[in-house]
Amino acid sequence: MFPARPRPMPGPRQQRRMPPTPFGMPRMQQPQQQKRNRSVFAMFQTQEGSLDFDKISSTARQFNQIYHQVSPMVGPLLSKFFK
Repeated sequence: MFPARPRPMPGPRQQRRMPPTPFGMPRMQQPQQQKRNRSVFAMFQTQEGSLDFDKISSTARQFNQIYHQVSPMVGPLLSKFFK
């Protein structure tokens, strides 16, 4: 992008840094996490293993609010494509 800009050459003590993301934040390596098979219901379970109905209802309420906010914008676009 800036061909005239001098670039420091990595030396023996200097490590090469990863380029920044498009948002300007440096990339951080994610620690390795254990992969576990989790079902959808596992997200709504309490520590004891029973279903948390308050969490289920609040998630459904949030989904409903988002749907009603987005549907007026998405509906006309979809109707133009699927005439």
